[in-house]
Amino acid sequence: MKHMKLISGLVAALIFFSSCEEQVDTGLTDEAAERRTLDKIQKNQGISLGLFNVLGNRIGTDSLKRLVAATKSNGEFIDLMAEQTAGYFKDVVDMNKSDFLIPAVPMPFMGEAEITLKLIMAEEEKAGAAPYNPVQAYGDLVLKRIKEQAASNPHKEWILVESLQEPGTSPRHIPTESMSLNFAKMEFLATVPHMIIVDSNDQSDEEVLETLNDLMISNGIPPIAIALLLPAVQKVKEAAATTNSEPFDKGLLTWINDTVDPAIAGTLDRDIIRRIQATAYLAGLHALTLPNYENKNQDLASLSILHARFRGGVICATGDIKGKGI
Repeated sequence: MKHMKLISGLVAALIFFSSCEEQVDTGLTDEAAERRTLDKIQKNQGISLGLFNVLGNRIGTDSLKRLVAATKSNGEFIDLMAEQTAGYFKDVVDMNKSDFLIPAVPMPFMGEAEITLKLIMAEEEKAGAAPYNPVQAYGDLVLKRIKEQAASNPHKEWILVESLQEPGTSPRHIPTESMSLNFAKMEFLATVPHMIIVDSNDQSDEEVLETLNDLMISNGIPPIAIALLLPAVQKVKEAAATTNSEPFDKGLLTWINDTVDPAIAGTLDRDIIRRIQATAYLAGLHALTLPNYENKNQDLASLSILHARFRGGVICATGDIKGKGI
């Protein structure tokens, strides 16, 4: 039965992509194709609200308390929450499947990447050792993966999206320079943004986003990469940060306010929330380095990275919830 399902899935994927190739090209310019790709990536971020809504509905405040009570260690609780929520992303994408051109729901972060992050977040400080910084440890690991890949091919580029795919048209390839990241840019993304997010204690959220925006521009990070990895910064670029919250951050904060804070009889402070946001960012970057990252079109790419960001945010938040001792 499993072999039959696998064969059926492969056939569906082949039919999906081969049929797309046979259809009519739109004749879009490179700029127009890039703009449409960016617009669709931003639109796809909207399901973030559904992700955190499902999370809060299925594991409410009382359920969260029971799960914490049922586990003895931070690592146990992280594993339990990861297992409980493993299917949420697919469920939400399936609820909105008519919005996406995908043969199956991409979830590249499942497996080794998620296990690695869980181990990092479950690590406990050792007596007499320097304070343990899980975000820095995760950033170091992602940078190590990037360097390993670059060493295997000095001219390697990480392709964000291969082509724009729209109903009724063949895939529209877009120039590599707007859809790829070289080693220097990947190295920057793995060393600077997450530390800006967690270390800017004297800055407001809007000021942090402005700082990140300036750094993205000065380091030549293409808009597609920003939209995939740091969509809140994209809002700053469009002068909309203060009036239109980015869906992922809005969903995350709503879940914390409505579900987590009541469970811990207090609040997660701003430092913890920023740590969760930084971890979600790094998880998205981590996804780019995975062999099963799906970038055939804008829907596969954006959902692949959104899946990683969601899993990263949930795993990091879980560690901090247990740490609050509820």
